[in-house]
Amino acid sequence: MIVIASPLKRDFMIDLVDGYKIDDFEFKYVKSEGMNLYFECTNPDIEKAIRHVKDRVKGSELGRTLYFTVTQK
Repeated sequence: MIVIASPLKRDFMIDLVDGYKIDDFEFKYVKSEGMNLYFECTNPDIEKAIRHVKDRVKGSELGRTLYFTVTQK
């Protein structure tokens, strides 16, 4: 499971990552707890999945201005 911690624009993050498919990775939103957003990934390579999510957020229109972290749960 992957956790995105973001104090702002959590709905934006959910919309951006939920259903995102790249290579053999697909991300699905599971739940929110405070500022943490939990996502499941179909591929067990968590390090690569984290890199894909970071690249996706940083490449978005708000990505360069948002403070966020992506970690493994």
